[in-house]
Amino acid sequence: EYGTAVRSAIFTHDSALVAYSGDSGDIKCEMVKSQQPWVSLQGRQNSTTQAIRIAPDDQTVASVGSAGPIYLWDVPTRSISHTIKPEGSDFWSLAFSPDGRRLAAGDSAGVVRVWDVTAGFHRTTIASSVVGLRGMALSPDSCLLAIGQGSVTNSSPADGSGLQVWDVAEEHPKLIFAGIDDAVLCISFAPDGKSMALGGLDAQSGESLIRVLDTETFQVQSQISLDHGIPVQIETL
Repeated sequence: EYGTAVRSAIFTHDSALVAYSGDSGDIKCEMVKSQQPWVSLQGRQNSTTQAIRIAPDDQTVASVGSAGPIYLWDVPTRSISHTIKPEGSDFWSLAFSPDGRRLAAGDSAGVVRVWDVTAGFHRTTIASSVVGLRGMALSPDSCLLAIGQGSVTNSSPADGSGLQVWDVAEEHPKLIFAGIDDAVLCISFAPDGKSMALGGLDAQSGESLIRVLDTETFQVQSQISLDHGIPVQIETL
């Protein structure tokens, strides 16, 4: 039991552990099969967790609170290895590249910044929109950055919701809202990079759903309607 509301949770890449955090800001990791505590990362982040992500090697956890910097935790030593301070606006979302070298972070002003976490320097800045930057994911080859946007009003998408896909190297958008007006709250690329899953609310009905898009054509391949709740995090295995 966490003790307060859990705001973000994610599995390690071998599915052996689950890491989660919430209102207290403390990060806890448990073994999935035994449900026994494995590590607890406490202190420093004293605000509600907005997002938590695990690097592909399962050795680093990135977390960000509602008011404060991004912390990179070294899991074996249970210590903070690096701190990334906000630049005027609070960070809302995080995404590691599949090779673990890059970390993307989106803030409340709609700006996405990408860092090379192994070299310790800032790589690029992408301006998306000031409207509700939510889910975010880097493609397996780190060439594409998908950004979900969606403010939810009375359980329905607000104006400015949708999907953006950027070419990271060129810092140029490949897609902006093209026929996708849903509130996109979470995104995940398939391991082969040929499709992406979007979780959010349908633009017309306000229904909670998951759509699967082809990453070449950005056409919807399939969708799943959800009976309860609003999807805020999604992972493809």
